[in-house]
Amino acid sequence: MQPMTVSPRALTRRRLLATVIASGGALALDACSRSASVQGPVSATASPPPSTSPSGAPGLTPSGAVTATAAPTRTGGGQFSWKRYQGKTIRVLVANQEATSFIERRIKEFEELTGIKVSWEKLPEDQQRQKLTVEFTSGASDIDVFSSHTGQQGAQFMRAGWYEPIKPWVDNPELTAPDYDFADFDANALKQLATVSDTLVGIPDYAITFALYYRKDLLGAAGLSAPTTMDELEAAARQLKRDGTFGITMRGKQAAAVGTWAPFMLNMGGSWLDERGKPNMSSPQNIEAFELYGRLLREYGPPGAINMNWPEAQDIWLQGKAAFFSDTSAFVTNFEDPSKSTVVGKVGYALLPVGKAGTERPGLNGWILSLYAKAPNKEAGWYFIQWASSKQMCVAKQGAGIQQARASAWRSEEFQKGLGAKHPDLVAVLQQAYAKGKADLYPPYVNVAKARDVIGAVIVTAIQGGDVKAAAAQADRDLATLQVVGACACQPESMPR
Repeated sequence: MQPMTVSPRALTRRRLLATVIASGGALALDACSRSASVQGPVSATASPPPSTSPSGAPGLTPSGAVTATAAPTRTGGGQFSWKRYQGKTIRVLVANQEATSFIERRIKEFEELTGIKVSWEKLPEDQQRQKLTVEFTSGASDIDVFSSHTGQQGAQFMRAGWYEPIKPWVDNPELTAPDYDFADFDANALKQLATVSDTLVGIPDYAITFALYYRKDLLGAAGLSAPTTMDELEAAARQLKRDGTFGITMRGKQAAAVGTWAPFMLNMGGSWLDERGKPNMSSPQNIEAFELYGRLLREYGPPGAINMNWPEAQDIWLQGKAAFFSDTSAFVTNFEDPSKSTVVGKVGYALLPVGKAGTERPGLNGWILSLYAKAPNKEAGWYFIQWASSKQMCVAKQGAGIQQARASAWRSEEFQKGLGAKHPDLVAVLQQAYAKGKADLYPPYVNVAKARDVIGAVIVTAIQGGDVKAAAAQADRDLATLQVVGACACQPESMPR
């Protein structure tokens, strides 16, 4: 893809960023603040799945009311018109992801529809997060629309007043197209991914889950079925490890591994915090989850697992060198792409097995598109968000393998004739994840990045065969210095976001 042209506005912003960084600009947050909820390519079957929601889509329930705190001004212009803000220019800053790349390829369609010009910036996730924080902290940003992950940024952004409440914009008939159909969005996805402090702060750009993928051919040849318990998973990984094939591949790199370890913790009855709201890494359930995860990679996984993030783990899977793989459902289209994968047609899909506690906690994940609370062009920015999340766009994204939270995307003919038609097991996994999934895959601390580093250190210790109990106890002590989401900031955090 050709690089975007740099406008004079961009040059001005660069000078601004340099000035803010050089001056040591830091984010100042109130000592006590509002609480925040914590927390993410597929296709469906040609025939309806066994269980459907009232909206007719697997696992999707219509969206309900979401509390908001402010309302956009009525224009007095009567009916909605896509051309109302023609001539405006909006600035959009997003993370580099498959969903945003899809939108980028169709920006000219939005510009032709509305007459609004888009100044588009797309950066790697970490860089995009940093740039948002620096610009918003400066108070002089001209960003209108941005992408974010509420599990990692929601508490911080909400406390700082950077999110514009979205529901009032949805409810304004002068500013929202009559066919937008907000009720078409899955209510649970909106609550889990796009709501902070009971306030809708964005619209999902995509919504995914974490699952277990297995080689149907290898399990079949060994007389095995998909594991339904953690004990069965470990036994199968042990049995299927052989020359040239690892039993399992997963993330093992410190902070990155927390996202894939969390479903193990939750399914084994563990939790981030105890009943007093204190760090809970040393609980028996969490210790068991650490030890199992570490043992799977140490004894049945590839060498050097502590250096593997998702790209390395997925590459081993796509090369046909592992019997199991656990990670996000965003990757599933790669599994069935002959240009990328050697396991086309050989992959089975399942929820992560339950542990001894017998719990099943599918995790929901995803990013949202939001309005900056101080955006200079909020109306035009909202036009962009509703276009990017319209039924037509969501159906197109779903057809391209980017999992969506709209019921209509699941019902679409393109979706039903795609990957899901060949994989009803995949549809069942996603259906269950939407129905009861929780966006609790990230530790509930305002400084999520620091918390992930702390917890990830225990995972690394487990993979290396070290003293997990001692490492978990140290993690609890370190986490105790961080502020829990929704709690009063009684002491400074040891590391800024």
